[in-house]
Amino acid sequence: MPQRLVAIDLRIADRVGAEHTGVGRYAVECARALVDARPEWRFRLLTNRPELVADRDAEVRRTRWPTHMSAGRVAWLHGPAAASHRALDGWLGTAFTLPPFTHLPSVVAVHDLFFLTRRAEYGGWVNARYATAATRRATRRAGMIVTGSTRTQTELREHFGADPAKVDVVPYGVAAPFFRERRPADPPFLLAVGTWEPRKGLSTMLAALDAVNARRDTPVRLVLAGAPGWGVDDLVARLRAHPHADLRTGVGDDELASLYAGAAALVLASEDEGFGLPAAEAFAAGCPVIATDLPAVREFAGDAARYVPQRDPSALAAAMAEVLATGDEPERERTARAVAAGLTWEAHGRRVAELLERVMR
Repeated sequence: MPQRLVAIDLRIADRVGAEHTGVGRYAVECARALVDARPEWRFRLLTNRPELVADRDAEVRRTRWPTHMSAGRVAWLHGPAAASHRALDGWLGTAFTLPPFTHLPSVVAVHDLFFLTRRAEYGGWVNARYATAATRRATRRAGMIVTGSTRTQTELREHFGADPAKVDVVPYGVAAPFFRERRPADPPFLLAVGTWEPRKGLSTMLAALDAVNARRDTPVRLVLAGAPGWGVDDLVARLRAHPHADLRTGVGDDELASLYAGAAALVLASEDEGFGLPAAEAFAAGCPVIATDLPAVREFAGDAARYVPQRDPSALAAAMAEVLATGDEPERERTARAVAAGLTWEAHGRRVAELLERVMR
């Protein structure tokens, strides 16, 4: 069999810090795992940040386009990306899209459809419309679609008419730095990880935090590790003004792993998720997880998490208070660590390699 040459689009991580977001982390970890899974192939990594994949044996293809911005990525995808197609056998789109002017055998990763189902919260009307059109086009043209949950698989069928047989559900992985010894902090704190936007249930979280602290002699802090989303100035101002909210930006893997290992609980109060990677990462550090009862989270987390209804500050406050009062539960921690151990990027990369092989036949 001739040696394969596969391009991996990593432009979603060209903005500094994007590799710590859910989609950016997926792009980088999937690329690393795919390169490891097929050492007999050649890979062309399309990125302006070669340091993210410097430890992998692969060609890096840079561009002068400002791909750290969404508009720059769109322009690159519709133009210069075409120059990368010569001699390629396959293409992996790690974040929703494919070059529109190619019929290369391809696999595309679709992580959620929030640009369609929660359009008012997605970077403005124009961005939401483009993301919808581009993802619909990519899912029709791709040989296979990979996603992290059956929830997204169902939405792809309902909204885009995708053939379920063409959508492969492959759980995401947990990176090595997050497997840590448990070291609960004193005084305790609660942790939230992710972009600061309405979908993450931050208003519910703050209301629950206030209810918990109203019954405590010593208030508990809520550490929010992430960055502002789109159109959330008022929300971020409210977070910054809260006396017991501690906002942290630019949090790297080592610091985040320490936060997971020390937090009394990770609070995942999201109103929707395509997977819920922070919960998996928290499990790796033995950190208790309180999560909204969402299908995508329950699918991989099972009984390892404590679940509460959506937009229910009272239920969330009760779960927070219980964890703070009782501390860690050894049996649940063992279950959580077992869940995390079963979620590997290596397995994900091997499956993506198999999908690429299928479409390149």
